[in-house]
Amino acid sequence: MFYFYYDYICPYSYLVSERLHLLELDYFEPIERRGIELQTHLPREGIPLTAEKKSEIKREIEDIRSLKNGVEIKLSLPPVDPNTKYALAATLLAEQAGCGWEFHREVYRAYWTEGKNIGLIPILAGIAERIGWKDNKLNRLAEDDKVYKVKNDHLKAFRKLGIRGVPTIDFDGRVVKGVRPYEEYKKLLLDTLWDQEVYDCSCE
Repeated sequence: MFYFYYDYICPYSYLVSERLHLLELDYFEPIERRGIELQTHLPREGIPLTAEKKSEIKREIEDIRSLKNGVEIKLSLPPVDPNTKYALAATLLAEQAGCGWEFHREVYRAYWTEGKNIGLIPILAGIAERIGWKDNKLNRLAEDDKVYKVKNDHLKAFRKLGIRGVPTIDFDGRVVKGVRPYEEYKKLLLDTLWDQEVYDCSCE
């Protein structure tokens, strides 16, 4: 089984997420998405992007445009650096409700295409409504201790890998960090050797 470690603030994770979903569809391979909050220091409402951060994200977007290879994702410069604690917790609840992928993808789109602050619960509730997730309980998200325990367990498992950045994939102890073409993920799944070329684009 694939364990996919990501954060919504990382556009490279967005690209890998789409490629792994294709793998799910093509090979019926379940993928467990494990959100890792990279910027725990940010206030709950997030902060406006600094000039330095804008330049960094622009470079990352250009990287992705050269790497996407058939994966259609639209990226634009977001206005805010969000705290993703609630977004990652809400995604865990969506997984439990059976709409994890739909919610996961729409959170990425909300941030990277629509420029919404995904750190805010009302924004996440709007995404849930958009995908038809009725009984989402997101109004009580801040008080849901169980979902934060799962989130912390995922963080502990990630730290045991000895890797700091996302996207990272753990598949039966074989760990891949950064971005790879779809064909390389397929080789990993089919337990064959993969090429040594690595697009080690990641966020820390």
